[in-house]
Amino acid sequence: KYNPKSLYEIEVRIKSSGNGSGGDFVGFTGYDSDQTTKIDTGGSDQFGNAHYITLQNYDQTANDEFETFRGYVTGHSTAATVGDQANNINAPSSAY
Repeated sequence: KYNPKSLYEIEVRIKSSGNGSGGDFVGFTGYDSDQTTKIDTGGSDQFGNAHYITLQNYDQTANDEFETFRGYVTGHSTAATVGDQANNINAPSSAY
C-alpha cells in the first residue's frame, strides 16, 4: 500500500549495445485500493501515462556501458508535475 508520507526510490541499471534504438521508460503504475483499477498521472484507468519517475523516454548511447538511474516519489497531487521524471532525492515527484 502506498504511503504518501514516505519517500520511495526506484532504481534501474541499464546497458545498451548493438543497434538498439528508442527510449527507455522506468516508473510505476498506481492502483486504487480495489487493487484492480489503474491510476495513471491523470487519474485515468490506463497504462499509457504511468508514473515514469526514473526514466522518461531516455535514449541511451549504445556503448556497452551500464548506467544507473534513481527516481523518487512521495505524496499525492493532481498538479501538472505528477509522475514526472525526478532523479533528485531533494525534489521528488508525486503520485496522482
